[in-house]
Amino acid sequence: MIKSNNPGIMEAIWELRRMSLRNPLRLWYEAYVKRARDERAWKKYVEKQAREKGMEEGRAAGKESKLVELVCKKLRKGKNAETIAEELEEDLKKVQGICELAKPFGPEYDSEKVFKAFYKEIP
Repeated sequence: MIKSNNPGIMEAIWELRRMSLRNPLRLWYEAYVKRARDERAWKKYVEKQAREKGMEEGRAAGKESKLVELVCKKLRKGKNAETIAEELEEDLKKVQGICELAKPFGPEYDSEKVFKAFYKEIP
């Protein structure tokens, strides 16, 4: 038996041992290793997809938050939904929806509270 403190050499020795296994055992071992590699690759893929989806959702939520903030600012100045939609170059229905959600929050139109109410409405 060869002994070494070098992990690379020890890994090579173990690989040689595995390669010298009888055919059925070697086939079983190779299938096991392939399955483990496939599982690791699948986990990496799923994590990457989840991260990308999360980033996309975060960007969308950020845009919506900014829109709600701007609408609330304009509402505080006394502007109506049509004027706000025109100035922000946004869809009138969306701006009207935000304005409707903002009404219960009174004249201060707290954009954080309005956004939370708006975000619950988004499917």
